[in-house]
Amino acid sequence: VEEGRRLYREIGMENVMIKVPATDAGYGAMTRLMSEGIHVNATLIFSPMQALKCLDAMEEGLKIWRATGNGKDVRGVLSVFVSRFDRMLDKELKEKGVQPGRVGIMNAAKIYNLVESRGDKAIRALFASTGVKGDAYEADYYIKGLMAPHSVNTAPLGTIEAFLKAPEHEPKLPIDDAKIESFFEAVEHAGIDMQKVYETLLEDGLASFKEAFANLLTHLE
Repeated sequence: VEEGRRLYREIGMENVMIKVPATDAGYGAMTRLMSEGIHVNATLIFSPMQALKCLDAMEEGLKIWRATGNGKDVRGVLSVFVSRFDRMLDKELKEKGVQPGRVGIMNAAKIYNLVESRGDKAIRALFASTGVKGDAYEADYYIKGLMAPHSVNTAPLGTIEAFLKAPEHEPKLPIDDAKIESFFEAVEHAGIDMQKVYETLLEDGLASFKEAFANLLTHLE
């Protein structure tokens, strides 16, 4: 919490959002920061359960902030990681006869529906990890597949450039909840334990973020 306050104060730009990981420690930090008028980017979200906990934390923080009567709009985004699911599961799903390249999008679509169902326009879904590695899919696959009102996509520059060459502006979300559930039933029948997948990707993501931050500090020294 103190580091979030420091960054917000030192950067001094009203549009800065402080990244907070969607972990047990992070949820409390989200509430505290937003209750003090600091915008939050909840990151490393893989599971719908993480998303629900982030929504609860953000809504509590916004409730406290709005009661102050300050009047400033405080914003939050839920950064849902997308492509890592497909890189992890595509090979196995192909072998089991389940359509590949859809777990990331369908999971993100489920979380998008959760965010929108809360109805607070100050909180949006953000689709992260939307670059394509290798040539399994078109470079802008995850932009086109996740176009939605009231959302953000933080795609890599090359992915954005590919999209701009042949932009497709028709929204793909929302996807009906029943269709999403039917897809994940097929994934489960293929022997994929999504809870284990969520846990593995979160552990890997946290380790990757720690390593990247340590490398940054080393270079700065």
